[in-house]
Amino acid sequence: MFVYAAATLTLIDCIGHPKTGGDVWYADDASACSPLADLLTWFSKLLSFGPSYGYYLESQKCVLVVSPDRLKVANELFASYGVKVTTSQRLLGGVVGDQSGSHEYVKGRVNEWITITEKLVLIAETQPQLSYSAYSRSIQSHWTYLQRVVPECGSFFEPVENIITEQLLPTLFGSEIFSSERSILNPVDIATHNYSTSRKLSAPITNSLKCNTQFDMTEFADYYDKISKEITKDKDVNIQRKFDDIISEIDHMQQRAVNRAKEMSSWLNVNPVAKHHFDLSAQEFRDSLAIRYRKPLLQIPHNCDGCNEPFDLSHVKGEVVRESVVREGHNSTNSPALVADLSVCGVWMPQSEVLFDVRIIDTDARSYRNRSPPDVLSAAEEQKKKEASMFVKRLSERLSIKWGQNYCGVVCWVRTRLTFAILRATILCLRGYRTKWRSINIADGSPINLIMT
Repeated sequence: MFVYAAATLTLIDCIGHPKTGGDVWYADDASACSPLADLLTWFSKLLSFGPSYGYYLESQKCVLVVSPDRLKVANELFASYGVKVTTSQRLLGGVVGDQSGSHEYVKGRVNEWITITEKLVLIAETQPQLSYSAYSRSIQSHWTYLQRVVPECGSFFEPVENIITEQLLPTLFGSEIFSSERSILNPVDIATHNYSTSRKLSAPITNSLKCNTQFDMTEFADYYDKISKEITKDKDVNIQRKFDDIISEIDHMQQRAVNRAKEMSSWLNVNPVAKHHFDLSAQEFRDSLAIRYRKPLLQIPHNCDGCNEPFDLSHVKGEVVRESVVREGHNSTNSPALVADLSVCGVWMPQSEVLFDVRIIDTDARSYRNRSPPDVLSAAEEQKKKEASMFVKRLSERLSIKWGQNYCGVVCWVRTRLTFAILRATILCLRGYRTKWRSINIADGSPINLIMT
């Protein structure tokens, strides 16, 4: 495609540009904006000289977009070429032409997304993680692009927003949700922001095309970086303002959970690939969301079978009566027994075993309710932070050498694996172990791309 685009440069130089207006080429797709007479001259040259450069234009597939009052004149001028003359037309994922045509195009696309979202609701009943991933990583991006190139289209997304709020999110959670628990962007609210952001970022390119001036890529890169930071900063301020308004509507304990959830979203942004254990069952995914937002747990007993206390999330994480996993020390020694949580072979030295101890903290415990979750975790992590960080770095270093992968990507993958391990360990406290252990089965660095992309 790049070679073909470069080959068309000689053709472009040969036919020249319309006398007024301009033309834009994207590989073999050409677009021009000019008065009808000048446009006809340019189009005739393209038909005449194109075959000499290997460019065979099919005029029947060409589209001429004009204002409604110019339809008759345009049809007369281009009648012999068989060009389709209309007042609006799809172009590179967007639409050009009059407002009514643009609105009709947006309505058609919205109807497609309504159908897709309804299918995601059905998928979410049995595979909520897969449904969420498809929505956030694919479908949402489709209409974000459309909103960037079509102005004033937010109101047309109201039916999509209704399905998301009334069907998709409740199905993902397995229960009714409130506005404070909504983490998926509202397509109606963000439409104006998406369009204005796109206009601002692409302004240098647009001006260069309109004025037919030299485009400086280095200057544009500096401009883009500066404006992107400003847009991100303004967006964060607006989101935080809206977040503060919404969070005031919920109780103190759920406020703590929602504030904590803002910094713990990595597991939601990973492809649910079963081969690398990034997949969660429907129950595991909904339990994870319930823990994340401190919502009522689904399908659990009313009382604990160990101590007969009311069974809720606080009791699950603070329960002291568990299985007898802690054993007595060896009778031949008077020192306290050391029971490790994790055993890894070959981290520091080949064939040597390293034992790690893991601390689990309920940041919503009664004794911690006057302290923020980050303060609670910071106070507890200092004892283990150094050895845990060294372990992750050392393990990532050895894996990066073994797999021939970039160290940063391996570190990201290891931390993601640990995140899913912690999620499953938390759910283990809630429901017990219901699936058989699965080996990692990784011999190379193939899973790294799942994180980097």
